[in-house]
Amino acid sequence: MGPGTSEQAAILGQPLTLPCGVVLKHRIAKSAMSDSLGDGTGNPTPAQRRLYTRWAQGGAALSLIGEVQPTPRFPEKPGNLVLDPEADLDAMRALAAAGAGALWLQLGHAGALAHAPISAPEGPSALNIGTLRCTEMSDQHLRALPGQFARTAALARRLGFAGVQIHAAHGFLFSQFLSPLFNRRTDAHGGPIENRCRLLIETIGEVRAARWPIMTRAMLSGQNAGQRGFLSRLEQPAQDAAHDPPPGGAFQFLDHHLGQGRAELLRRRAGRPG
Repeated sequence: MGPGTSEQAAILGQPLTLPCGVVLKHRIAKSAMSDSLGDGTGNPTPAQRRLYTRWAQGGAALSLIGEVQPTPRFPEKPGNLVLDPEADLDAMRALAAAGAGALWLQLGHAGALAHAPISAPEGPSALNIGTLRCTEMSDQHLRALPGQFARTAALARRLGFAGVQIHAAHGFLFSQFLSPLFNRRTDAHGGPIENRCRLLIETIGEVRAARWPIMTRAMLSGQNAGQRGFLSRLEQPAQDAAHDPPPGGAFQFLDHHLGQGRAELLRRRAGRPG
């Protein structure tokens, strides 16, 4: 072990106060991943409860479960959970209890990348590139979205979950609005970064208004990373965490989620280099 390694390791065992006020008992957390263990109708399964019981028994200070949908219409995949008034609330409550008070929900909307066999994908703008096809999200759906997330967060709180994370990364809906490749709107939600982040900020604000612990996971492209006005907007007062993409390409998430061929087509149509 090199100099300072033991001191650095010791930091992991120290409590951490998140900007939203939640105090974690230490700094080891289980990040969100699409475990796809839902029952196919949006409800948790015994296998999923066992998994999060094990993570809680292992001592994780915080576990995130993703991706959880506020509506069944735009899932990332069939195994996603859906938390709305039609859900099996007893099963959701049991899942929250399995997390031993440390289970947060990652709330998301797949947008243009919604699983086509069971949805009708819609994104910031209409796209038709190979197998990537979606319609443009209507003004009516745009206006309804922040309230949907807020109601799901309120329901999560009543069921015993510890908090929510707004998923604004990895090419899904909020990330699509941030990206000029996906978002070619000419209204109040397109164009400059202040407009492209409007939907995310409005959604965070409505969830935050319920005084509910919230964090945000955002990915900035190489273009957006230089426009720090985006981060300052999120930090006043709603932003808890925003992450720049890893080195090696502003559009890495496009390659990962779309495949290199379709991602390259999207870049070319937007007149942007790879």
